[in-house]
Amino acid sequence: MHLKREKYHPIITCPGQGRFVEELRKIGVEIEIIPYHRRILDFSRNENGLHLCNFLLFFWWLMPTILALKKLIKDRGVHLVVTNGIKCHFIGAVLSFVTKTRLIWHVRDLIETGWLKWILRSLGRHFPDKIIVNSHAVGDIFSGNGKKETVYNGIDISRFDLGIDREELRSVLNVDKNTKLIGTIGHLAPLKGFEELLEALAEVIKRGFDTKLALVGDTIYSSSDGYKQKLLSLVYSLGLKDRVVFTGFRENIPEFLASFDIFVLPSRSEGFGRVNLEAMAMGKPVISTNVGGIPEVVLDEITGILVPPRNSHELAQATIRLLNDRELRESLGREGRRRVKNHFTLQAYTQRIQEIYGEILQIE
Repeated sequence: MHLKREKYHPIITCPGQGRFVEELRKIGVEIEIIPYHRRILDFSRNENGLHLCNFLLFFWWLMPTILALKKLIKDRGVHLVVTNGIKCHFIGAVLSFVTKTRLIWHVRDLIETGWLKWILRSLGRHFPDKIIVNSHAVGDIFSGNGKKETVYNGIDISRFDLGIDREELRSVLNVDKNTKLIGTIGHLAPLKGFEELLEALAEVIKRGFDTKLALVGDTIYSSSDGYKQKLLSLVYSLGLKDRVVFTGFRENIPEFLASFDIFVLPSRSEGFGRVNLEAMAMGKPVISTNVGGIPEVVLDEITGILVPPRNSHELAQATIRLLNDRELRESLGREGRRRVKNHFTLQAYTQRIQEIYGEILQIE
């Protein structure tokens, strides 16, 4: 939280305890636990059988949460509500209606088709005072809405020190100096395209390249339960048992990025792809897919290579190209870090967000 505390006092509401809450408390952010109905927590736009009837029930399940948040706003004299996440945008719309509190939607989800996009677009015309989107691709949801503004995510580039020892983690992962380590980072879910990455790795190895893959992350959504086992089964069926390392959830992302020779994010859908930024900040060549907001971050042939989604062969070809060309790897890495410094800093992001808050609240 980098807001100027002399101007703003943030109160973060969360449905329960967890790692995120612990980290916020460590840096002195005030937390209010507002429980949600269990079915709301399980509610996913990606789950099978999601339809309008469930969506209407969503508002019924919401009522205790709405009442608790309404009381918080009144008791604490809240001037501005900022929401992150699709469910929270609906909650914010109801709260702004019943409390007349100013509302900002911070939208990071890519929704390309369907009734959910239509509802968000419709509500977005009436309830939020401002809609911040993290890419133009995400902003297409609100086409024609003058309240929309794109503010790209920013990162603290100082965390991504080029001097981090790359050999320490490679030793832990049992990667010798002659082996090229391909890495990816993300929660385990079908939209991340990890099946295509495993298939591409098998093709690369068949072509005679000494490579390993580190898959950093774990399942976080109930709708993706069983996905890790599916990936493990694919590893065995492709004969990659000794070539793939599942690290599980890790916090030391800069250290992992330092250990990689190539970073790959093979997403089938992505609103922005923040981890591509982090890889670029670490000076790593990036291979990613030309979906959603990714082409706004990764410039094809300048800071990385973009390939079509769901195409393991193109992914393999891009990987082989980089494995064969050290000069290209280094050039993409240099340009990637330069691009982050020029366009995606945490300082620039924070400054614009605070300017927007000031505009809505009419303070300097």
